[in-house]
Amino acid sequence: MSPPDEELFLPHLPEKVRLLYGNATYRTDQGTTAPLLNQKQLAQALGIDAGDLSRALSGDSRRSPKLDSGFLDADREGNLPPFLPGRVLPRFLRLFGLKVPDRLAPDDLWRKLAALPFEEFLAEVKRRGGLEFLRSPWDRFVAAHSHRLDPPGGGERAGEKNAVEGLTIESKAAADWRRARRNDRFIAPGQPDPAAEESDLPVHYVGDRARITLAVGRAVRERPLHVFVFQDVVIDGRRRFIPLLPAPPADFVMPKPLLPNPDLHDDVLLLPCGGTPDNPQVFEVPSAWGLRRRLTAVVAQKAMGAEFYEAQRDQWEIAPERLDRLAEGLESRVYGAWALFVYDYLALARPMA
Repeated sequence: MSPPDEELFLPHLPEKVRLLYGNATYRTDQGTTAPLLNQKQLAQALGIDAGDLSRALSGDSRRSPKLDSGFLDADREGNLPPFLPGRVLPRFLRLFGLKVPDRLAPDDLWRKLAALPFEEFLAEVKRRGGLEFLRSPWDRFVAAHSHRLDPPGGGERAGEKNAVEGLTIESKAAADWRRARRNDRFIAPGQPDPAAEESDLPVHYVGDRARITLAVGRAVRERPLHVFVFQDVVIDGRRRFIPLLPAPPADFVMPKPLLPNPDLHDDVLLLPCGGTPDNPQVFEVPSAWGLRRRLTAVVAQKAMGAEFYEAQRDQWEIAPERLDRLAEGLESRVYGAWALFVYDYLALARPMA
């Protein structure tokens, strides 16, 4: 196990700490729960001296650093990166709402998570159920109600009879869509997965082309169903919601945002539709939308209306507060029977041949 006084040098540690102030809670000496507001209270929550914590956050190490994740010993000005004593790391991560054991082995995944850059750290903490205090009403709604499809590898292909219900993506290099291929996979047979050690999410490569399949199945039986599909991404450091259906005017032939077919086995929506086998219509996997992305599909018995999105008015973006209102409307059955599907994936640069 880790020595009790080991110093773990962590990137963006002050930014990670600031997430906690005013949001997280801690146990006081009197045994009560109180908001965590400042560095002194953080030291108390971690069980270390306030002066030692101040030196750690400023990179004032008393020993030569033994750095995690290949960080340099010092910057150009000679300053060391901020760090935490290894023994307090479990307590620190638990302040984010994570269920972390008291003792961590040197190669423990929790240590690797703590050493991630800020944006990746934030995404991983959210994915593991933490940061409840930062979640919007829409985020809490998705966590409670979404239908998630396991990564590809088992079951029948979407669109076939008795296919597993869910939201799926098929992507490949643009030229590969122009010739028939069997057994297409998200990663070519024998190709190493560059994200295998970091995540169990499906991988799609930037610049590839993709089509999206929604198979509602028995998640909700009522028909017809109105459909709304959008992507949850990060562009220029800001979280944004980009609609696919209903969509602003585009060159694609898009299906109507409606599922009228009463046959539950064949009731599948393919985005986009049209084109030919030799020249199909397909989306591009864009490059500047962040590493981790989410595709979300909402189906409901009643049209969800322009009160939260209208193509001509809002163009290519949905305001987050409107999704909060949508969540409230779905919860209260304003739109009748409904189901929610999400598909989380990684967008990576394609490895060099």
